[in-house]
Amino acid sequence: MPGNLRARLGAGNADCPSVAFVQNEGSGVRMRFDLVDLRLFLNVVECGSITGGAERSNLALASASARIGGMEQTLGAPLLGRMPRGVTPTAAGQVLADHARVVLAQVERMRGDLAGYAAGLRVGLKLLANTVAASEFLPDPLADFLAGNLPVDVELQVLPSRRIVELVAAGAADLGVLAAHAGTEGLETVPFRLDRLVVAAPPAHPAAGRDSIRFRDLLEERLVGLPAQSALTLHLEDHAAKLGRRMDVRVRLGDFGGICRLVSRGVGLAVVPEAAALRHDPGRLRIIPLAEPWAVRQLVICMRSRAHLSPPATRLLACLTAAGEGGG
Repeated sequence: MPGNLRARLGAGNADCPSVAFVQNEGSGVRMRFDLVDLRLFLNVVECGSITGGAERSNLALASASARIGGMEQTLGAPLLGRMPRGVTPTAAGQVLADHARVVLAQVERMRGDLAGYAAGLRVGLKLLANTVAASEFLPDPLADFLAGNLPVDVELQVLPSRRIVELVAAGAADLGVLAAHAGTEGLETVPFRLDRLVVAAPPAHPAAGRDSIRFRDLLEERLVGLPAQSALTLHLEDHAAKLGRRMDVRVRLGDFGGICRLVSRGVGLAVVPEAAALRHDPGRLRIIPLAEPWAVRQLVICMRSRAHLSPPATRLLACLTAAGEGGG
């Protein structure tokens, strides 16, 4: 563990189990944070504000602030840097966040291991995915998995592929589904599906008859897109920035079905997954290959270690892998 800081489960009490963090054992400095503290602190870091962390933790703002203040007092150092529009972890706070992720992940794995012995125990899994995987390829296998594993809940979070790598490596999620080009060194991966990005155009548009279109040429057009912070939008903006350009987006919608409907009505062009475009009425939409090497991406499932997955996470992996093999 970083810094000379070690974590171990403490006895605590029945209502508030604790985790003892021992820093510099020779100095005798000893700190105790309970699991509510750790989960609250992680939520605050991920939300970037104490208010958001309190809401996600189902705590009153005053209670959350008092808990954070108590943790800082116990440690004797600030854990959060207060900014005009939120908070950021200090160096000590980042170390605590790293340890908290490991501890909470271990607790979730423990719950998973005991699921077969405790009737009615609810097990929570965290699955991260990029935009295309979450919207096009995961709903069906997730439905199959959840229908056959009633005690298990799955939290699906949509993030850019690079962020998925960071969080899975840090133990903040059980599995991630992302584009292989994001770099998954240090993680185990399993092939999932091929993701082809295409250009959707209305039949009357001048580009509708083209065999293919370059992304550079697409930047001359007015577009329909996803929200600005969606994983696919960030991916496309990154490629536009490499060309010294920005995308001209007329309107943003939260799902590919709505985007395709607006495109078919002549609002603009759009970059969408081929699977989403094919679901639309072919008479009202033209699908044009996007002539870029990055337009065809291998999606993979990543994890820290298959051997250390909890039994529910192992079953979810098997379900996703089977779906990937069936989908080509």
